Amino acid sequence: MAEYRRTEWDVVDEYQQVTASDAIDTAEQTVNYQEHYQPYPREERVAETPVAKKGLGFGKLLALVLVGALAAGSAFGFVFNMTGANEVSQATEPEKNGDYFIEAEQQPAERVAQLFNQKDVNSIPALYKQLAPNVVSITNKAEIEDFFYGKQSVEGSGTGVIFNINEDSVLIVTNHHVIDNADQLLVAFDGENTIQAQLIGSDEPTDIAVIKVNKKDIPSEILAGLNAVVLGDSDKAQVGEMVVAIGNPLGYDDTLTVGFVSGINRKLDTSSGRQIGLLQTDASINPGNSGGALVNMRGELIGINSIKITNTGGRNSVFGGGVSVDNMGFAIPVNVVKEVVDEILTKGYVSKPYMGIAGKTVTKEIAKEYNLSEGIFVSEVQAHSGAADAGLKYGDIITDVDAKGIKTINDLVNYLYDKKIGDKIKVKVDRKGKILEFDVELKEKVVTPDGK
Repeated sequence: MAEYRRTEWDVVDEYQQVTASDAIDTAEQTVNYQEHYQPYPREERVAETPVAKKGLGFGKLLALVLVGALAAGSAFGFVFNMTGANEVSQATEPEKNGDYFIEAEQQPAERVAQLFNQKDVNSIPALYKQLAPNVVSITNKAEIEDFFYGKQSVEGSGTGVIFNINEDSVLIVTNHHVIDNADQLLVAFDGENTIQAQLIGSDEPTDIAVIKVNKKDIPSEILAGLNAVVLGDSDKAQVGEMVVAIGNPLGYDDTLTVGFVSGINRKLDTSSGRQIGLLQTDASINPGNSGGALVNMRGELIGINSIKITNTGGRNSVFGGGVSVDNMGFAIPVNVVKEVVDEILTKGYVSKPYMGIAGKTVTKEIAKEYNLSEGIFVSEVQAHSGAADAGLKYGDIITDVDAKGIKTINDLVNYLYDKKIGDKIKVKVDRKGKILEFDVELKEKVVTPDGK
């Protein structure tokens, strides 16, 4: 099972000799942030029973895991230094097929009922019968360099959902962590025969990826039974609403679990600093469910299953510690999925506004101990970025942005995600005791097709 983590933001100045920076480095609460065009070395990924993760927004340490399954050979085990060359087959051109989604407003309940050949769309067996063929199994094959055993072949498993069938191909949405580092991607439509897939694009911060399978490679009898799922409106999801989750946990194809929407807009911190508002459900979510469907009783996709919480302990707890947690699964809202997928298909990549800095949070405790201002220590300014053009320098401490009280990396990351390319922000900094203000224009940060 892969640990829930992001690798896009990494510190780059760990060898620089600056007293303030060193002081921040020694603090347990240090948060690192990086904005760059190119991917950075992968962190270790662990494939075993649920792995603890720290830094969530619930006020305590929670064990948070991605729910894709990863195996080495025929058994689960530890995986060191995932260094796949990302040579997975990629589509050379973005898909451009006009309307990509079957929207719920385009397909009212009566239309859904017609698709299901059922008068009662609230029938769970009817939902399963029609949706299961459109939820596929994805296998991620890669070679990793093991510290003890050298190169080894590993396989990761997850789930995907068919959202578009066009003249040439079948388009599938899944999680970024399901396809991450893949040398080869295989899709099984019937749980048995696998067909090679191509990566169209991926976005690591939102954990969304799009892959495609050429129709000519799919047996006609399987192709005839496929339909694109109907996409609902996740903003209309209500706590207490019944939902079903369909996926491939632990290799058991087309497994259905039933539950309710337990919460909406649940904010969980990622290691990139991005807080993602997720749908919470008590429908059972297990390893291999990543990328699977969370569907309401109208047969509409309202989320892509991604994460589960296993306990309140963590790696810093004695003997693992914490309290066991059951039935806390999370799905990426389909409205977020639509936005990311649309950009991938129209542009071939995901673009985001960025300042062009690397930074570290200076907490109140650190500021008091080392006589610094509370805020964000600028540890690097990228050349030709908006921050560089405005005049920000290494060693500046950002004490606020747009008078919003932004003093942490997480605050900054989430604030920028709501901005657009070309927007200007007013950045207040402490430069060696002198308070300065800069107008920074946000430029485009291009995320490559592999999501980095």
